[in-house]
Amino acid sequence: RRFESAGRPRRGGSVGRGRTVVVTMADEEDLDAELAALDAELAAEEAELGAAKATADAKRTAAAAAWAEATDVERTNEQLADRVAAQERRAARRAAEREAKLKKQGVELIKLRARMNAATRRAAMQAAQQQQQQQQQQQQAHDVEGDQQVSVLAPERRKGIQLGLGDFVFYSVLVGRAALFDMITVYTCFLAIITGLFLTLLLLGIFRKALPALPISIALGIIFYFSTSRLLLPLVVDIGRQGMFVS
Repeated sequence: RRFESAGRPRRGGSVGRGRTVVVTMADEEDLDAELAALDAELAAEEAELGAAKATADAKRTAAAAAWAEATDVERTNEQLADRVAAQERRAARRAAEREAKLKKQGVELIKLRARMNAATRRAAMQAAQQQQQQQQQQQQAHDVEGDQQVSVLAPERRKGIQLGLGDFVFYSVLVGRAALFDMITVYTCFLAIITGLFLTLLLLGIFRKALPALPISIALGIIFYFSTSRLLLPLVVDIGRQGMFVS
């Protein structure tokens, strides 16, 4: 056979310009084998390229899936962190509310204890007052019983010398009037009143009956007042002026 072609050999022609290449059957078979080998290598390379492309696509898909999973995990972590923070805030708020409630209960308990202590003290004071009143009532009852027994057993013990308030008023008026004049009249009036009381007591023991306490004492007081102011006081003054002393 002959191959004729300008660049590559053709079956049944020549190669080049005006050149004729004779290809035998063995050469053709070799060429076919080489072409088959080349086709096989090309197919293998195409298969490897497809496999590499598939691997790359798989890796890209896996990377995208991993990125999506990482994004989901990160988002989930953020959500979990937000939930944990919210739970911590709620727990802190509840703890603060519980602490405030406990403090309020503690204050109320302290106030209640103070009220109970005050009530206990008031009750103790009332009990002490009642006991004291009972003791006083018992003492008064005992005193009344003693007085009744004394009045029944010895009624005459209460009888004795008694002076009215008016007697002392008149005695005081007489002594005060004497004090307006001089101290000597005060002394003499005082001695006169005491002397009148002694005489009245003497008469009381003699007559054994009630006697007025004014007449004798007032009479002696008036007599001593005028006698002292008219007689004794000028005598004392003259003796003092002359430098005389009575021994």
